[in-house]
Amino acid sequence: GSSMKRFSRVAVAAALVAAGMIVAAPRPAAADPIADFYDGKTVSIIVAGGVGGGFDLYARTLSQHMSRHIPGHPNIILQFMPGAGGVKGTNYLYGVSPRDGSTMGLPAQTVALFQRIQPGSVRYDAAKFNWVGRMVSATGVLVVWHGASATSLKDMKTKQIVWGSTGTSNDGYYFPRLMATLLGYKFKIVTGYAGSAQIINAMERGELDAYVYIWASLKTAGASLLADKKLIPFANYSTETPHDRPDLPLVSGLTDDPDKKAILELFSSIATVGRSFALPPAVPAERVAAMRKAFDETMRDSAFLADAKKRRMDIEPMTGEKVQAVIEKAVATPQAIIEKAQAALK
Repeated sequence: GSSMKRFSRVAVAAALVAAGMIVAAPRPAAADPIADFYDGKTVSIIVAGGVGGGFDLYARTLSQHMSRHIPGHPNIILQFMPGAGGVKGTNYLYGVSPRDGSTMGLPAQTVALFQRIQPGSVRYDAAKFNWVGRMVSATGVLVVWHGASATSLKDMKTKQIVWGSTGTSNDGYYFPRLMATLLGYKFKIVTGYAGSAQIINAMERGELDAYVYIWASLKTAGASLLADKKLIPFANYSTETPHDRPDLPLVSGLTDDPDKKAILELFSSIATVGRSFALPPAVPAERVAAMRKAFDETMRDSAFLADAKKRRMDIEPMTGEKVQAVIEKAVATPQAIIEKAQAALK
């Protein structure tokens, strides 16, 4: 019987070693391939806009907090690549930057729209990016000066309204133009203004009546004009109603014609995309999942939210999976609808 006892003592000791209760030698911690990859790395965010603007503010604030939530805690830096309405930086992110999860980007909200309506300079497929998540939407509101000849949608069908815009490749041109050609509003557009401050001045002089303003900016920069009812919001564009202005009709809801609605929904998708971050195509799936998780955690992080509040930033997060669906739907818009949209803009 003694040999049996001896065996069982050895077996018990072996079981205890296996269970980690007797530590013979220090063992390395279980390897985390994500932490191993990001440990000591620098993650770059390619910003498809310039220093000092809204792109910078959102990308910088994210970069200051997201590392805590990425296993391995990499250093995060910004690389600014403005040009061609965001297309330059987006082309770079898609075609040049490493596809290992060490480079992320912040394309313009028009990333999917431009691919379909002005594809000449586009060297990417927005649907093939791995979308990580959205910090804020870019919902735009259509505002009219209180002294204009018409301040309601109803009256704008019969009385002319003059819109100010910086150029012809942005929401400030697209929406009044599409509403005039597709929906019959009496809108005239004057382009070539430097920006919103100049357009507001022109309204005050009676030179312009209306403008498309990003809601988040209007609430801060134009707060007093809103409070004094000098600027009257009368519609907005997005694929979701702004939580703080449920009274404003969506532009895409102003028609029942399925083709016209599809055109207006495609253009409205730029609001939903907003400030959304993406990884290039072909990044390993587990790194995409880790970055999405880190992004979502950052959006709930109290230190991040405190910083955003201090910097007067709206935060309206959307998961990478949801952004991906919005982008894929926009990219998949039938060619017949695209041709109708292009004709309406001409």
